[in-house]
Amino acid sequence: MKELFYIFWEGLLVVVLTGGAEGWSLCKHPFERQSDFPEHSAAPHAELLGEARGAEHDAEGGSAQRIPPEQGVADPILEISQPTNSSRENYSEKATGGFPEEKTDRSPNAMGEDESGRKNSQAKDIGKYSKNGEHRGEERALLAEQNSPAKPLLPSSLGPEWKNLAEKVRQTLHLARQLPVNTQQFTPADLMQWALLWGCEAEAAYGGPAGQRVNVLAILCHNYPCAERRLLVEHQGHVAARFGYGYQTHRGEFLAVLAWARVPKDYPLQVGQAKPCVADLVQYEKLHCRSGLEQSHVLMGLSFYLETQEETSWQNSLGESWSLERLVSEELRSPIQQGADGGLHRLLALSYAVQCRRKHNLPWTPLFDQVAQYVGQWQRYALGRQNADGSWDPSVWDGAGGGQDRLGVLRLTGLVFRWLAFSLPEEELHNNQMFKSTQFLLQLLHTGGYLRSRTRSPKEFSSLVYALDGLRLYQERALAPSTLPISSP
Repeated sequence: MKELFYIFWEGLLVVVLTGGAEGWSLCKHPFERQSDFPEHSAAPHAELLGEARGAEHDAEGGSAQRIPPEQGVADPILEISQPTNSSRENYSEKATGGFPEEKTDRSPNAMGEDESGRKNSQAKDIGKYSKNGEHRGEERALLAEQNSPAKPLLPSSLGPEWKNLAEKVRQTLHLARQLPVNTQQFTPADLMQWALLWGCEAEAAYGGPAGQRVNVLAILCHNYPCAERRLLVEHQGHVAARFGYGYQTHRGEFLAVLAWARVPKDYPLQVGQAKPCVADLVQYEKLHCRSGLEQSHVLMGLSFYLETQEETSWQNSLGESWSLERLVSEELRSPIQQGADGGLHRLLALSYAVQCRRKHNLPWTPLFDQVAQYVGQWQRYALGRQNADGSWDPSVWDGAGGGQDRLGVLRLTGLVFRWLAFSLPEEELHNNQMFKSTQFLLQLLHTGGYLRSRTRSPKEFSSLVYALDGLRLYQERALAPSTLPISSP
């Protein structure tokens, strides 16, 4: 069966490369047909498609051979340097809201010197752009405006239910941090998910389970091999991220991960001898905007990185005029529940675009009033279809396609809860429905064994990440000591 799968997949790639009025897209799933693929749009090129026969996740925790770094790129095991607090700085006061420095340096490791021993001046520490680890999610959500650190103790006047919930979330996230992730068995897709959850604090063991811990975003940005795969490739004069099994599954997914972690535009990327930066990946995604394709992750990435009015309008590689407004408009008129994962990525992208618009002080147009109203309607829709136990059923959420098994419920509930934890107004975060959803996710994660150290499928791993990221966002927006309500749910 596995050989048949790969033979079919290779045949699928041939269809992609030959084009046609109806092409196929690997952006979501190799068997998902993209009937509205524009006839004039260039189909994905061979160098962007991941190898169909590449190394798989070793189900037995096996011995995928380690391949050397690219020519001209130093082995990160030899290049780790721990930054000091004095080396960390805030790249954008506008983006962070001026959070205070944390006392303990928990910044990720930086990639250092090259093979000749010369210091790579571009290999900046990602951690210096994540100014306060405890508040990273609040900054990322672009919602928190508090400038004072959280109080160390919970006020005694708070209801015990909320304090107990906050402690369970804290313990669960602490346990999740201990999950073993390494570059031998985990693909670039897995590491993107891990970085989605922990941002600039994400780490993985390099070369195998016993390897030295290295910053995940540095691994991905410097194109080191993960499960014998390299994420980045040079394409049409720009750096791009590959599609396919073990790589991106959505257009612009890597750029969205970088935006979610607030990695700055001048952070270096590396493909062979070339040393572009994140801004080059931003330019690539701008050039390859296309009508008729799902571009939720592209919208997230560009909404974060295009900070000035001059940057928000451009021409794609076909000479068509594009803008952030057009990208928002196309996502807005696309049916939500026909999108990937029941449209939850699209809803998050639209919510994120509204918040970035405000944070960047860009001109506010009626389009964004329409988006804000639309998001509010879907929030009410989601809360109205929540089960009594706080979960969401894929059979009720049309188009989710996650199945009614435990994993399908975890995935959809995690996605819905994550979006609501990000997008709900502060006054609605402490309602009974969010309380129950938090309880449900905590119970399912523990009783379902999802936090144990074991082999996982890519779908299970991403489902786990979505649920944990929702809990992390909710912790930072609703369960901090200064935000807990006094009344019980």
